[in-house]
Amino acid sequence: MKILISIILNSLILYAIYFFLGENQTLGLEAGVKVQGGISAFLAGGVILGLINVTIKPILELLTLPFFFLFFGLTSIIVNGVTLWLLDYFLNSFLRIPGIQYHISGDFNFIVAVAIFSILNIIYSLILNK
Repeated sequence: MKILISIILNSLILYAIYFFLGENQTLGLEAGVKVQGGISAFLAGGVILGLINVTIKPILELLTLPFFFLFFGLTSIIVNGVTLWLLDYFLNSFLRIPGIQYHISGDFNFIVAVAIFSILNIIYSLILNK
């Protein structure tokens, strides 16, 4: 049950990033996040993000632990950035699931996406009491 909740919350985080950085035709903004495949893209991203959070993210947090105290926790933002980059890599380049794409384009959009991801990840941790 906890795994299902984790997948749903990860999918909602990815949707929130898409909601804030997606294409807005009324304001004339181009898409900072491009999604192809609809809800299945968010669910696949949620599964992959859950796997990254369980396997790779603890290793990254352990490696950046000395810098965590030195920079007052700002390394967690870097770890979240690497996590989002890995999600983009695994979903679009490594796995290449037909009809599914989740891509963050541009450096500014990536920085904003990491900020949104970091804030929502704190809420996610509070919900699941990690």
